[in-house]
Amino acid sequence: KKDALERASFFFAMKKIFLIFVFSIRIWGAESVPDRSQLFRLDFEGALAWQDYNRNQIPNSTSGTRLDFARFSSGAQWAPRFYFSYRFNSNHSLRALVFPFQTEGTQTFSENILFDGETFEAGQPIQGKYRFHSYRLTYRYRFFDNEFWTLTVGFTAKLRNALVALKQNSISREYSNLGFVPLLHF
Repeated sequence: KKDALERASFFFAMKKIFLIFVFSIRIWGAESVPDRSQLFRLDFEGALAWQDYNRNQIPNSTSGTRLDFARFSSGAQWAPRFYFSYRFNSNHSLRALVFPFQTEGTQTFSENILFDGETFEAGQPIQGKYRFHSYRLTYRYRFFDNEFWTLTVGFTAKLRNALVALKQNSISREYSNLGFVPLLHF
């Protein structure tokens, strides 16, 4: 069970990069039926993100080296978010999110690195890549609406696409994982 928990930390090890809010209250306004301009909405957010730490160990046992992928990062990384929203009527809506994040760089270590069954030699540059793309589809039902508040409830289907990879000369190894995460949406 401990190995499973440590392996799960691969997906949740990024501190201070992104905060995921499962709870949200959205104020849409007090109209009863949206006009045409509010049926579709496309939003773009741009930000810079960086990692304080991002520890991975593949495999998560004594045969793998615990490695901080933040060391491969070259500082702030571009982290865009794309939203598409569609309101069927005044109470029902869908929202899609695309949130790609990837960082890569080169690092030299003083000790050999054991990663996914391969040994990467100390003193030689190693290229590292970390990817954590997130895709979400949210359904919301608006159940309360007045001039001050709008309250919604729904669910979100999240698909995350994660990858960690190392390359040194002709040796390369990567570990990828695609997973589904159901979320309740308030």
